[in-house]
Order: sequence, then structure tokens, then C-alpha cells
Amino acid sequence: MTRNDAPDVWEYSLLKGAVCLGLAGAAFVLIAGIVRWLSGSVPLLQIAFIQQIVVVALVALPRAVSGQVRMTSVGHGRHMVRAMLTGAAILLGFLAVSHMPVAEVTAILFSRMVFTAILAKTWLGERFSLVKAMGIAVAAAGVVVVLDPSFGEVNIYGWAAVGSAAAMSLSMLMIRWMRSEPREAIVGRQAIWLAVGLAPGAISVWADVSWMELAGCLATGLLLWFSQHMNVFAFRYAEPSAIQSVEAFRLVVALVIDLAVFGILPEDQTMLGGALVVLATGIVIFGRRDGGRN
Repeated sequence: MTRNDAPDVWEYSLLKGAVCLGLAGAAFVLIAGIVRWLSGSVPLLQIAFIQQIVVVALVALPRAVSGQVRMTSVGHGRHMVRAMLTGAAILLGFLAVSHMPVAEVTAILFSRMVFTAILAKTWLGERFSLVKAMGIAVAAAGVVVVLDPSFGEVNIYGWAAVGSAAAMSLSMLMIRWMRSEPREAIVGRQAIWLAVGLAPGAISVWADVSWMELAGCLATGLLLWFSQHMNVFAFRYAEPSAIQSVEAFRLVVALVIDLAVFGILPEDQTMLGGALVVLATGIVIFGRRDGGRN
């Protein structure tokens, strides 16, 4: 769906894509909160492995019940590459959130706006307006503020979040490239590849967990399954760069989790960086409204 289609059809598709991406973003932030809670006692590789096993089960169970065990798919290499990118994004994100407040990591992950816009332009040939460039520049400034770079100091975990954002942008854009693939194949095959890849590391660091911790691990899988389906819908309904700014909703959810669950008040640079991200979102949204389809 592009802006050359009928206006009402384009707007409806954009709305659906935005809602789906907003729900996916909220689910990802909830996962981050759960991982932060679990990270003190459960190895990150173990959390990630259990998460993917849950996704595999959620994809496979309905198909097994209906007798459709085989997932129709082509281009298995693409699924493997996307799984590797997603695995890197998950582990780097887990590493970051286990050492930083959820809101800070969430704000840094908005560097995805920058990566997505640039990659969508170079890879998918999407248009790149001056207003969009301004919004991306402001968002990038917000991320730099949150990273708070100081001379002689390197925020390893902050840069892990940046790496997570870059890998996830590539993974999400591949959905647009693989639009002919069934949704179950995109989600299911990725989970299978990830589970196989994570298994050796998870087994080597496996730790006993309580029932509450097990429930938390399982919840991350359920939320990931939900968010991935919403992401697939979002990027099939609308251009990636057209709806990426909706993810500002993540920051609100993250701030609530930090305060309500962990009792963490956001630092000044987090609030300033977050404000710049929200401003960037406004620039892109109102720029599209004014510039629209011209």
C-alpha cells in the first residue's frame, strides 16, 4: 500500500499498521520489564531459549490440531538470516535492559527510526522527505542525549541497545521483503532457528528457577509471539518509515514500568532524550499530514 492509492484506502491501511505497531511495541516493553526482573537470577540465554520454545509451541499447536503440520515456505535462507538478526537483537537488548532502566533502553532503541528510514530508502526505495529527515535527526539527537557520551567513557550496555536496534530494523524490513511468505512461516521458522541456535548456550548455563520465574520466562514467549504477529501485520499494512514514529508509545509504557515496578525515577537526560524522541514523532506525523500525498 502506497500513497498513490486512493486516499481513504491508504489512510485506513496506515491506521491499521500504526495500531499493530503500537501494540507490538507495548508488548516488547513488557518483555523488557520481565527480563529486567528475571536477570538477577535467571541467565539471559535461558530466558531467550524458553521464550523461543514457547513461540514454537504457539505456532505449532494450532497447526497440529488442524492437521497442517508442514509450513509452506520458500527461501529458507532468508528465514535463517532473519533469525540470526532477531537473535542478535534479542540478546543485545536483554543485555542492555539487565543493566539499565527500561525507559533508558527504550529511548535508545528509538535509534531504530534512524536505521529503518535509511535502510528503507536504500533497500526498498522508499521516499525520503525533508520533514522526515528532520524528524530522524531530532530522534538521533534524543538517543545521543540518553547515551550521555562522556570523554573517556563508553556506555557498553547503551551501545548494546543501539546494536539491538540496528539488528531489529534489518529483521523487520525483511518482513516487507518477504511479504509473499505466510505469517505462520515468518514467525514459526524464525522461532525454530532461534531455539536451535540458543539451545547449546542455554543448556551450558541452565539454572533452577522458581514457579514465578518460570511463569515470567513463559510470559516473554507469549508476548513475543503476539508482538511478532503484530509486527508482521504492521509492515504489511503500511510502509515501514510511515509508521515507525508510532513507537513513541513505547516510552510511555517503559516509564510506567520503571516507576511502578522498580521504583526508578527517570534521570534528566532520559527525560530530555525522550522529549526529543516525542518531538521527532510529532515532526514526522504532522509533516505527513501537511505534506500528505503531494
